[in-house]
Amino acid sequence: MSRVFLILFLVISSIQSYGLDLEELHLFTDKKGNQITANLLKIAEDRRTAKIRREDGIEFSLEIVLFSLDDQQYIKDWMAVDKIASSNQPKASEFHLDIKVVHKESASAKHSNGSLELESKPHFFDVSISNTSRETLEGAVLEYAIVWEEAVSVHEDEDNGGWDYTSTSSGDAGSGDRLVRLQRSVPLEVLAFNRDAEVKTEEVLIDRVVYSDGDLLREDLFWGVLVRVLDSDGQLLAEVNTGKSELTDYSWEKTLTIASVDPEEE
Repeated sequence: MSRVFLILFLVISSIQSYGLDLEELHLFTDKKGNQITANLLKIAEDRRTAKIRREDGIEFSLEIVLFSLDDQQYIKDWMAVDKIASSNQPKASEFHLDIKVVHKESASAKHSNGSLELESKPHFFDVSISNTSRETLEGAVLEYAIVWEEAVSVHEDEDNGGWDYTSTSSGDAGSGDRLVRLQRSVPLEVLAFNRDAEVKTEEVLIDRVVYSDGDLLREDLFWGVLVRVLDSDGQLLAEVNTGKSELTDYSWEKTLTIASVDPEEE
C-alpha cells in the first residue's frame, strides 16, 4: 500500500469513526474533566493552539495539550480533513468580483422649533456583487463602513413634546475631526458564475438645522461608504470606496480608527 493511499485511508477511516464534519459542534473535554460544546474553527500555524467557537458565538483559543487525548486525536483528524477540503477550494486570487454601489436617500423628516427648522434625511446604499469568475463563491462576507461628519443630532424632546437638537462636535466642517462610521458585516448567499447578490445597507441620518430665513446653523456632512468582500478564510476578494474624494485616501484599516456609532443603540 502506497504512503499516499495509506494516509487517505486513515483520514477516511477517521471521518467514518468520528462522523467528522468541519462545521459540526463537538463536545470537548480537557484533562481536568471540564467540558464545552463548540465548533473547531482554526489551528494556529505552530499547531499549539486551537480556535473554537462556543454555541453562544463567543470565540477563543486554547492550547491543544490541555485537551483530552481523545480530543487531541479529534483535532488531528480535523486538521487532515481541513487540509484536503482546503486543497479543493479555489484560491482568493481565482475569484473576480464586480461591486456596484448606488447611493440613495429617503424623504426627509422635518420639524419646527421656534425660529428653527430641524431636518433628518436617511442615507443608505444599494450594493450589488457580481461573480464574474468561473468558480462558485461560498461562505463570503460583505463588510461596509458608512462614513459621515456628525455635527448635530435632531431628536424628539420628550419633556416638551416637541423637537430639539444637540450639537455633537466642535470640530470644523470638512476637516475630518468629527468623522464617525457605521460598520456592518453581512454574509452573502452562494454566488455561482454570473450570479449577483444584492445588499441594502442600514440607514444613517444626516441632520441639519437652519433658521426660518434659510440661514444654516449646523449640519452633518455625508462622506460615503467603503465596501469590501472577504472569502470564508478572511482573504480580501474585492473592495471599493465611493463618495467624497477625501474618502479615497482611506484604507479599510484607516477607517477603523474613526469613531464607531450604532444608531440602534442611540
